[in-house]
Amino acid sequence: MVKIALWNAMLLLRTPVQAALTVLMVLHLVAAVAGAVMMFTGYGVDAVDQVPFVYRIIAPVLMAGVFVVLSALSFYLDSLVFRVTPRNRLLFLWG
Repeated sequence: MVKIALWNAMLLLRTPVQAALTVLMVLHLVAAVAGAVMMFTGYGVDAVDQVPFVYRIIAPVLMAGVFVVLSALSFYLDSLVFRVTPRNRLLFLWG
């Protein structure tokens, strides 16, 4: 009984959490790609363009790292939901 209650609670929380994770993942991926493009094309601001190249690498790498962490968190949340699914219960209508 407790396992089914836990499963139902996880299903209720899964959708908004996955939506928030997806939005954050898209934002970080776009920021990482934009940072990588700006790294080579320049920012258009002389003070920023004269900063050592290593410092300009840090931002896109950090954004890509956050994207990977959020992707892993999303994957582990889904795998946890599937792991605690009671027998003879369908998570989706077609499965």
